[in-house]
Formats: sequence, C-alpha cells, structure tokens
Amino acid sequence: MPPPIAATRNQKVSISNSYSRDDQLLFDQIKSKLKIRDHLHATLELVPEDQRRLNALQILDLSDEITKTYERHEHFKTHGVLPPEQEIKAVVPDISLTSLTEAELLKMRSNIRSKISYYKKQIGLPEKAASIMYNSGCLSKWEAQLSQILQLLP
Repeated sequence: MPPPIAATRNQKVSISNSYSRDDQLLFDQIKSKLKIRDHLHATLELVPEDQRRLNALQILDLSDEITKTYERHEHFKTHGVLPPEQEIKAVVPDISLTSLTEAELLKMRSNIRSKISYYKKQIGLPEKAASIMYNSGCLSKWEAQLSQILQLLP
C-alpha cells in the first residue's frame, strides 16, 4: 500500500489529470460564472428593488451559461473535441435568383462550387474537428443554393 500524499508548507502537491488545456479553460469559465452568480444571489436582499430585478435576471442568464458550459464539457468527455461555443449560421445571399441573368447565374454557380469544395475540405481535416458542425451547416446551405441555381440554368 503506497503512503498517502502529504504536503508540507514548502511542498506543492500536483495531481495530473487527463483533461486538456481547453477542458481546464471550461472549468475556469464555470468557476468564474459560479462566483459571480453566488455573489449576486447573496446580495439580492441588500440592493434596492429595481437592482434586485436586474440581478435576478442576470442570475438566470448566468445559470443558463453555466449549463451550456457543462454541456460542452460533457461533449468533450464523450468525443474528445470541444464543440463550437455557439452555432454560427452561414450567411447565404438573399437574392432573388429569378431576376438574375444567365451570366450572373453562371458566375454564382462557379463561386458556390468553390465554397462547397472549401467546406468539404474543411470537414475532412482532422485538425478542424471542432468546427465540423459549423462547416457541415455551411456546406448544406451552399449545396441547397447551388441546386436552386442549377434548376434555373438551361
């Protein structure tokens, strides 16, 4: 039986864990948000009524953020990759395709094909694994746009 870990005043005990630096940053975010939330909760009775309402809403917002951060941590533990913080929606031009000329449609088609090629390449890169959801969303939106253009071209 190994002796228990004991630390003297001058000695630091370091425990190695299997979490990555990103995962540690998640824990630091959670801790800071918990501290802020606890402070706001503890001072609710000490502030005026107007400020109390604002603090209560801020507590609810912080609780939602903490829950989302815990969900990201669970995803990391399951898949080994951090998901994006917030799903970012791809910006697809909102142009009425029927009003464009054939030359403009052909130009759009070639531009969209290059975007589709780019996102397919990004999905295939192992170092870009954290952004697969974002890239997949962009890819599907550009493919939908391309199919609309192909229907209009002769």
